[in-house]
Amino acid sequence: MKNKRNYYRILHVQPDAPEAIIKSSYRTLMQQLRQHPDLGGDHWNAAVINEAYAVISDPRKRAEYDRTLLRANPASGVKVQRETTSSTPVSPRSQRSQHQSAAQDACSFCGTAHHYGRNPHQDAACSECASPLRGIEKSRLETSCRRMVHRVAKHIHVVFYTAWPQTVGHSGVVQDISPRGMQFSTDKPPETGVYIKVECEICTAVARVTNHEKRAGGLGMGWVVGVEFVTILFSETRGSFVSMKI
Repeated sequence: MKNKRNYYRILHVQPDAPEAIIKSSYRTLMQQLRQHPDLGGDHWNAAVINEAYAVISDPRKRAEYDRTLLRANPASGVKVQRETTSSTPVSPRSQRSQHQSAAQDACSFCGTAHHYGRNPHQDAACSECASPLRGIEKSRLETSCRRMVHRVAKHIHVVFYTAWPQTVGHSGVVQDISPRGMQFSTDKPPETGVYIKVECEICTAVARVTNHEKRAGGLGMGWVVGVEFVTILFSETRGSFVSMKI
């Protein structure tokens, strides 16, 4: 098992990721990141991704694979409970709770384990993808930013990543932002339910895509995407929303 490929890392998902997240990540790799040979991807890379997906998407194969991982590394945190849960439809709320539970000791975006424990400090960042690890403190944000958030300049540039590693992020334009999330327009909308990394001059965050819809936009970007923040690091720890030059 020492030299065995880690299928979860290949698919960029958590070991306890639900079936919907696994499928979404697989489609992102093969289509949006153009890993499929028909889209110009490398045949060997595509074969490895397909190999990983064939195992992780099958409840029985995944359970056996998890047992192998657990035997090789008892501290890996893998829980073998796939036979009874993988084929059961998972609601968006359940998907979120499962993913956030895994994110307590691993990056919410790329799944890399970290040593900060369940309460990372404010500036803690993933060693692999540099995503923030601190979960949002909604009560504090709402109290301190409720009146100020409306002063944020709209139509600022945002870059978002749908998988890792991803050399070049997708571009968007912020339409609205609050302490809980943001809306941005783009011509490459991520799928609803997936976790993405977003970067703009206000903050860096990991967010879950809650919705997207087709719109006729004057900026030439025909989709508006809504996300809710999962972890976040503001560019300035104090006054992030009021320090903007309007």
